[in-house]
Amino acid sequence: DRLDYLQELGITAIYFNPIFDAGSNHSYDTQAYTRIDPYFGTQKDWENLVKHAERRGIRIILDGVFNHLSSDSPFFDRYGHYGAVGACESEDSPYRDWFFFREEANGPCAGPEGPNTMTYDAWFGFDSIPVLDKTNPAVQQYFLTDPNSITRRWLAAGAAGWRLDVSGDPSFPDGYWETFRNVVDDADTDALTISETWQQDSTLLRMIRGDRLDTTMNYRLRDAVLGLLAPQAFDAKGFADSGRQLLASEFAARLESVREDYPDAAYYSLMNLLDSHDTERLLWTVTPGAEAGGERERTANLAAGKANVRLAALIPFTLPGAPTVDSGHEAGVT
Repeated sequence: DRLDYLQELGITAIYFNPIFDAGSNHSYDTQAYTRIDPYFGTQKDWENLVKHAERRGIRIILDGVFNHLSSDSPFFDRYGHYGAVGACESEDSPYRDWFFFREEANGPCAGPEGPNTMTYDAWFGFDSIPVLDKTNPAVQQYFLTDPNSITRRWLAAGAAGWRLDVSGDPSFPDGYWETFRNVVDDADTDALTISETWQQDSTLLRMIRGDRLDTTMNYRLRDAVLGLLAPQAFDAKGFADSGRQLLASEFAARLESVREDYPDAAYYSLMNLLDSHDTERLLWTVTPGAEAGGERERTANLAAGKANVRLAALIPFTLPGAPTVDSGHEAGVT
């Protein structure tokens, strides 16, 4: 319903956080990869979105969460909500070897010793999202290689690319992303693939060498811009020598470091962002005042913050890559 508004802003692509049926509002705990979450709409709504977006020159990029899924899904079924036998319910489940189990007294899952004798590996310890065994051929077939795999299915349904959640996680085996790339290229040679990788490290650099994913979310740009413009310390998000104010020369050096590190194909298609679903809002970060007590919502402080936002926005819109606006950013959401 708001595509005209987005078109007026000059938007040419929409990256959605996960839109598949999930167990929570963040939607990174997928329950069904083949179904649009009913809180968002229906398959018909998806088809209409793609159709009307294409008419306006707007492409849709989906969030691929292939590392973990919901414990409350038919695959795992920790709570016995489904007719099929999930991996947590029985050793005989067809999905048992899709996950990693270990013995634990009073655990939530069944094991050789009976019910409630095993637990499982979960991403960052969050038991709502058990980790998938990506080395398992059946898992790779489901997500990648099957003629109707999740990767192929949604490209065929009108998606123009994938952003891959936690793609740098070491549990993805050698060859996984190379296979993914081949599958995507076979389905749509024009489809864009974006890595969720953050800091400058070998994982990020290996991901965009040319045989895995096309480009990355440019959190290095965000970190540099905040260092230049944030009026006080900010969340470093794991970046080394961060969370502090930078000299203009330091800011320029960090931009040059990105240019030196990345091949042209990745550099000229970088997802240049200043905030995202995994960070606090840009306006909040660059507004002077303490976190608590309402200081950042006072008129004078907020005016200073908005001036910093305008200056910050100039940077990704004048650099190579794809300037990215977090939904609501353009309206001053804090």
